[in-house]
Amino acid sequence: MNSTITKLLQSNGTIDDKVRSVNQLIRSRECNYSDFLMLVEQNILANVQDHNLLATVLEVIRVTRETWSDAEAVNHFSINYVEKTLLLNLIPHLAYFTQQISLKVISNVEILNFVELHILRTLSDLSSCRCFRLYCVAISIENFYSVPENWNKLYFQKKSQIVTLISRWVSLLSIPNDNSELVFQNQTMHIVRSILRNFVSKNEPLQYLLASTIFDLFSTEDVSFTTGSLVTTIDNTVFVSFLTKGVSECSESVHSSVLVKLTLCLQFPSNPPFDAYIIAYMCQLHAAEYNNVLITAAEKTAEKLCAFLVIQAVAKSVFPVLVQYLIGYTHSEVLFHKCLNDLLPDDTSLLSLHKMKLIETLMETHAGYPEVYSQAAERLQKVRKNSKYKAIVLPSAVWNTGKKLRYSDIQSAYSSKSSRMVGLYNEGNTCFANSVLQSLFSHIQFTNQILSHEANDDKLLMSIQKLFVLLRLSKRPAIRATEVLRCSRPSWFATGAQQDSSEYLNHLLDSLHEKFVAKKQESPVNSIFRGIQCSKITCLSCNTSSSSKEWFYTLDLALPKEVTPISLSELLSSHFEDETLKDDNKYACDKCSSLEEAVRSSSITRMPSVVTISLSRFCYSAKTRSRQKLFHNVHIPENLTLSEINEKGLTRMDFFLSAVVVHSGKSLDSGHYYCFTLCTNTQNWYLLNDEKNTTIDFSSIQTLMDRFHADTPYLLMYSHSDFINNEQNDYNLSFLDKILAEDDKEYDKEQRSFFGFNTNKQATCKRDKFNSYKDQNDRDPPGSCGAGGGNFTDGPRFVC
Repeated sequence: MNSTITKLLQSNGTIDDKVRSVNQLIRSRECNYSDFLMLVEQNILANVQDHNLLATVLEVIRVTRETWSDAEAVNHFSINYVEKTLLLNLIPHLAYFTQQISLKVISNVEILNFVELHILRTLSDLSSCRCFRLYCVAISIENFYSVPENWNKLYFQKKSQIVTLISRWVSLLSIPNDNSELVFQNQTMHIVRSILRNFVSKNEPLQYLLASTIFDLFSTEDVSFTTGSLVTTIDNTVFVSFLTKGVSECSESVHSSVLVKLTLCLQFPSNPPFDAYIIAYMCQLHAAEYNNVLITAAEKTAEKLCAFLVIQAVAKSVFPVLVQYLIGYTHSEVLFHKCLNDLLPDDTSLLSLHKMKLIETLMETHAGYPEVYSQAAERLQKVRKNSKYKAIVLPSAVWNTGKKLRYSDIQSAYSSKSSRMVGLYNEGNTCFANSVLQSLFSHIQFTNQILSHEANDDKLLMSIQKLFVLLRLSKRPAIRATEVLRCSRPSWFATGAQQDSSEYLNHLLDSLHEKFVAKKQESPVNSIFRGIQCSKITCLSCNTSSSSKEWFYTLDLALPKEVTPISLSELLSSHFEDETLKDDNKYACDKCSSLEEAVRSSSITRMPSVVTISLSRFCYSAKTRSRQKLFHNVHIPENLTLSEINEKGLTRMDFFLSAVVVHSGKSLDSGHYYCFTLCTNTQNWYLLNDEKNTTIDFSSIQTLMDRFHADTPYLLMYSHSDFINNEQNDYNLSFLDKILAEDDKEYDKEQRSFFGFNTNKQATCKRDKFNSYKDQNDRDPPGSCGAGGGNFTDGPRFVC
């Protein structure tokens, strides 16, 4: 009989036919069930490679075991042993038999526990398994646990084990080289995600566990790109809730690792879209003030995300994340400039139109680089011309740069090639002060020394330190100088009225200098802007000389009455030229006790590091009985040589032009101020007109009056050629960090209020649109006070 059963089991019939035949033999009492089990133990189990045979035997046991009574002394231990052994050999290969073997209806509790235990053990030992083996196990799990009765019998601890082990297995997968293997892995991942989704559905504790497991994997291990897709099995609201509760418990380095790895998982084409989960993570990091994490992740992934956009299968999920990284990274233009070429659209597809909108938005955010944007502008113009252009709305930024201020940040901000400029809002006839403050700030040496001093509750110094920090590191396109004006405005300056910029400069520098002297501190004003001019008068009769010295912040150069082109060198020569005092202008000599002819000469005996020259553009008209503006076209050289004469003799010193304050207007009763400044790190010139700024060529300064006759250079700042700041300044970091942190917090609050948090409003900055990417040199500098700069309109303008 044993040989009969063996032949029957090994026949070519279907499993159902063979099970039916064997069961009939057993039921007809032609075969003893115990003998059948012994046959299985002694013969069939030895041939474990015959999966078809093993599957048949397992099904025979399941179908026939209930027909035997205890009176016939059925060895249940033997039955369980055989079933367990069969399962042990079948589980790794059940993918072939899921339609034939009814694991779903196993009722024996001991066998059920054995299957659960074996599945957990198999999952624990999958580090060296191929995707095929896990595919088989996944099929087994899916079939076994899809029966509610089986799943409900598991304790939470066992459910947690299964969820954790499946997640860890997925993290070990590598991307196959063979295309067929890749397809097979995609099928496996689809099953795995389906299993996890069914496991954790409507079970918030398990979803928290899965989220925590995924987070741990990304923070501690090099995981596969397939791991990121597991977040899609978690409900989005639960994921956000998990982040809200857990973000603050981890360090910045951990969050950086997780966010970078999770972002890079977007490149795997078989992953379902999970960009919404990444953006939710970014939002929670920003809410927890972990903006440094976002900055780091943006710098590490933005360029790679641009490269992923060429993969059509992932572009749709990659682009929203890239948008968030770039529109949130507002403190520097460097990242956008690195990504610009890869973002340029090649066709008129919807993705290309979104790219175009992103580039335009970022060009406005990081305005002032026509040489960088010229090629991009041409490409955008072609795309716009060849497409049915429609309005594209980018999502609002869920974060915004809020980088902590550190010594390295300040140092790199002034030493790097970055040339981002922050403007100053005109608060009602304050352009006279804005142009002066922007010119002073452009001198890095002065700025560094101001920031390195302790303010000690001095309102003027504190306000200037705050202004200088925000002018360089603020996320805002422009800031307000309200506090500085309140502390530095001369008492005779009427509030709300335009004033003379030269007078304001002298008063501001003198006030600052007195503050340092009062504190018995070294004055940066004295070492940089303050010089000594000596006036000497020699009597031609007795040859006796008398001299007087005076400190100066500006050299005031008179213009000739004749309105003819003249050079600055000629004006300086005239200023220092010997003058004979005679006729009605004789000198009262003390030694001669009479009026005598004399020679008056002047010279600079102590040369400041930055020489400020004021061109006195006014004269009194007896005819009109008023002061009139002089429109002399003074040639301004880029380099200048000046002489210092003291007890050591004559020393010639070379200077270069570093700033120009311009008065724009037809008369002294109306006008507007703006300035040109040189960035010594990049050697770029900038036109700063209150909150607006753009790069220009130096030639546009020299030809300014040729193009705009009413725009006359007024203050000229020349810096010594050897005046380079190589010293390491000791900044008051706690104070400066507090300034920037408060401004960042306030700005973020304003942005959220303006855009609405998590709404589909366009992410733009509150700055003037960068409507043209052409050279700005020939454009009319717009006036902030009354009529536009350079226009000969009769609108009200302010006094020079």
